[in-house]
This record gives sequence, C-alpha cells and structure tokens, in this order.
Amino acid sequence: MKNVLLVGGGKIGVAITEFLSGCGDYRLTVADRDAASLALLPEKNVSRQKVEIGDAASFANVVDGHDIVLSATPYHLTATVAEAAKRAHAHYLASFRSFSDIQEQRPARLVQLESARDPLADARGSDHGR
Repeated sequence: MKNVLLVGGGKIGVAITEFLSGCGDYRLTVADRDAASLALLPEKNVSRQKVEIGDAASFANVVDGHDIVLSATPYHLTATVAEAAKRAHAHYLASFRSFSDIQEQRPARLVQLESARDPLADARGSDHGR
C-alpha cells in the first residue's frame, strides 16, 4: 500500500480525496493550512495534517515517508511542493485547474522532470533515479 500525501484540501482536493479514500489502495494524508477545509474531507481512510507551506526544505519534512505527493495547491505553491517531493525522494504529480495554471507551473514541471523516477521501476523491481 502506497503512502500518498495530497497537498490541498479545497474543491479539487476533496474530489481527489473521495476517489482515493474510496478505493482503499492508499494510505492518504491530506495537508492543508485551513483546518475548516480539512474538517470537510471524507473521514474514511484519510489522515489530516494542518500545515503551512513555507520553503521546500522544511516542507520536505512533511513529505518524508510518503511515496507519492499530489499537489492540488494554487500555482504559486507548486514549485515549492515539487522541490520538497524531490528532496524527500517521492513521486510528484500536480493537478491543473486551468490553462493559466499550466502556464504558471512551468518551473514546477522542470523540477519534476529533473527529479523524475522511472514510473515502471516498481514493476520491474528496479529503482533507478531514486
């Protein structure tokens, strides 16, 4: 079972949480700065963590121990979340809400590509790039 950290408990975060918690294949932790948003999340198979995203080095401590980081944060935080995932040796994925988000996430995408692990490594029993 993979440990997943979902960063962002807003509307997109809730949808992702409902999907992942419902399938039962993941240990899901949702991190958000807003306790009220965390309280609205589904309760089944979900841990919550109230956290502020400052710099990548300190946020990497939150990421540590997770296999996958899903970012459902505003675009201005994605580079920090991506860098934290890289530092913690976790896979990183970002949700895009609009075309403007895609344009703004170029720096985060570059960090993701620089730190990318082979997505088939687990299936082959190899862990190149980690």
